[in-house]
Amino acid sequence: MGVLEAPALARVLDCAGSYRPLFELLAFTGLRIGEALGLTWADVDFDAGLLFVHRQLSRYREHAKLKTEAGRRQIVLAPAMVRLLRARWLASPGKGPDDFVFTNSVGRPLDYRHVGEAFRVAVRRAGVRADGRLSLHSLRHDYASLLIAEGLDVVFVSRQLGHGDPGVTLSVYAHLYARAKHALAARSAIEAGYATMALSRS
Repeated sequence: MGVLEAPALARVLDCAGSYRPLFELLAFTGLRIGEALGLTWADVDFDAGLLFVHRQLSRYREHAKLKTEAGRRQIVLAPAMVRLLRARWLASPGKGPDDFVFTNSVGRPLDYRHVGEAFRVAVRRAGVRADGRLSLHSLRHDYASLLIAEGLDVVFVSRQLGHGDPGVTLSVYAHLYARAKHALAARSAIEAGYATMALSRS
């Protein structure tokens, strides 16, 4: 599975057209595509900055149960994501609690197959290449990578992703945790070396 680095993600988003808000939400919440498409306005708490995930959209574009109980969760939203969702709510013709956040031109929930094709088109237009195949699920990996790089612990990352066991998160992202740990150790070592050099000069 490929991962988009920040500059590549920015280029893909610039080529996403009307799908940009959805792709941004996927990249900065770690939602699965079915979870994102199943969101209604009742699931968004603008004041608390939270998303409530408790169902998903099926391939028949109907609400369905999540695959596992662990998928039921609250996702912490960055202020930028709150602003994005609020702007979408203000522009949406359907603002009721049961109205879908992401809809087509006639107010029906989006088809995940169309969304997947739109992502592939955006990747091609952006001229992005990656180690591994890029798909909508890559945006979920981007989100996990971002949290890990910021030093957030495996339990929090696991809860945000809806994993039933932090061990699952660690097994999938062990290489990223190792890289983050080594980067922190390297920075500390370099800082200590620089301090020692500075002291020897004084």
